[in-house]
Amino acid sequence: MRITLVAEGISPCKGYGGTERQVDWLASELARLGHEVVLVAAPGSSHPLCKVRQASSRAECLAAIPADTDIVHFNGWYIEVPFPTLNTEHGYAPQASRPRLNWSFVSASHARNHGRETFVYNGFPVDDYRLSAAKNDRLLFLAGIARAGKNLNRAVDLAKAFDFTLDIAGGSRWRLVK
Repeated sequence: MRITLVAEGISPCKGYGGTERQVDWLASELARLGHEVVLVAAPGSSHPLCKVRQASSRAECLAAIPADTDIVHFNGWYIEVPFPTLNTEHGYAPQASRPRLNWSFVSASHARNHGRETFVYNGFPVDDYRLSAAKNDRLLFLAGIARAGKNLNRAVDLAKAFDFTLDIAGGSRWRLVK
């Protein structure tokens, strides 16, 4: 299958880059499964397993989509195209107009917050992380920690309340509110 993935940011991301990181992982897995993948992303983007076309506007994005693509998976620049699409919302924009079909969200609560039902949990390549085969008494917070909406403070409160060690990944700047 010929799949075009669209993300507005630079891939691979620098720093946290949640959406870009998810799209990069998805591109790798789709290519590994034998699909022909084209990534449309910001200038400076690259990917070792797929073709990359760079775009910095909606018009450039539209021009970068191959004419022979089978499906376009938008993760930003949600534009009208003459192809089947999947549109994944990664942020919080419940008032945004979504007249087209095929919207997906990243969790059940994320979908509910947007008045929808469909979601697919974000995945990640487990081989890239040192995971324990056995459960332990540690919590992992993996998100953009400098962004208040990711709720690092709540994770810290829960770790304190239940006496868990908290491992924090996803950035180096935060302000704990007491």
